[in-house]
Amino acid sequence: WMIVLVHAVLGVCQGFWQPSRMALLSQVVPREDMTPAVALNSVGAQSSRILGPALAGLIIIYAGPTTAFAVNAFTFLAVIGALSLMTLAPGRASRAARTGMIRESLDGMRYIANHPGIGPLILIVLIFCVSVRPIIDLFPAFADVNFARGAGGLSALNAMLGLGAVLGGIWASWRSGLRGLTALLAWSSGVGGAATLLFALTDSFPFALVCVVFSGWGIVLLGIVSQTLIQTAVDDAVRGRVFSVYGMIFGASPGIGTFVMGWAGDRIGLHLPVAIGGGIAMLLCVYIFIRRRQLAAILEAPAEPAAPAKPQ
Repeated sequence: WMIVLVHAVLGVCQGFWQPSRMALLSQVVPREDMTPAVALNSVGAQSSRILGPALAGLIIIYAGPTTAFAVNAFTFLAVIGALSLMTLAPGRASRAARTGMIRESLDGMRYIANHPGIGPLILIVLIFCVSVRPIIDLFPAFADVNFARGAGGLSALNAMLGLGAVLGGIWASWRSGLRGLTALLAWSSGVGGAATLLFALTDSFPFALVCVVFSGWGIVLLGIVSQTLIQTAVDDAVRGRVFSVYGMIFGASPGIGTFVMGWAGDRIGLHLPVAIGGGIAMLLCVYIFIRRRQLAAILEAPAEPAAPAKPQ
């Protein structure tokens, strides 16, 4: 029960941390540098997912799990120190009027639903996360049952996914500006969906590893592009609420897809459910391409110049 309780508290903290971090990014990064900033942030996150478990494994071997958790806890002191050294650009931070948590949450959801660009973008993220991202949680079953590779196969799948994610983040960090991001959103959905479809249908483990690299590329790139477009299109007054919804969808919706695919996999095998998920992402790619001009006109539009401050 203590482990469950600690995980619950950690989840609550993550629920506050993620939207706060995303909302803060616009206060320290110029609009034209938003894409590489989000991309480098993603590279850091994906790199930590590769390096962190490797370092933890060494610590567990030589000092035990208690020491590993203690070292992990102390690393947060670096995060706290970095936050204490940050300064926001003058005039870029603003505080919205407080109207109560429930009303503010509902206002944020209404804002998303009524926004002609952010609303469809959030829906795209939801569909992609339900259809493609569950592949990560289903790796153990594929490694053990489909490919009969055991723990080594699972490690290889996770490593190749991380490699694709890091490559996608580095590639995106070379971009500047917003032009073409909507088309890139479609490509990331199509590539991620096609790679997931091929991964589900193949019996060749080496080819599956190649597919996983492209799946990781598509998953991370779609996250980078969607975050960048929201960062530049959302109003500051509701930025935190919008990213709270985005974080909830990006973090929780893959669990829905994992449950459905796992339930179906117990009955008909994992190949078909995961392949259907990849096909849905490819159809999503077609939808984005059809609407790319409309979405680009809203989400890639240059920012309006700020009104001059009135004298006191």
